[in-house]
Amino acid sequence: MLANVIGNVDDAVADMIIDTLGSGLAAIISLLTLQKWTDLSVGEEAIKDYLGHHKH
Repeated sequence: MLANVIGNVDDAVADMIIDTLGSGLAAIISLLTLQKWTDLSVGEEAIKDYLGHHKH
């Protein structure tokens, strides 16, 4: 009965493989873009500014 719902099992498996590859590619592109947008020098400046204003 499940095969009747899915239709062609080979087509369903191919769809799942393509979906997995597509989501993996999207994750990699998102990670690379996030790393590009995240500039560590901005974080360093924020820490220096915070420490400069909060000396004990």
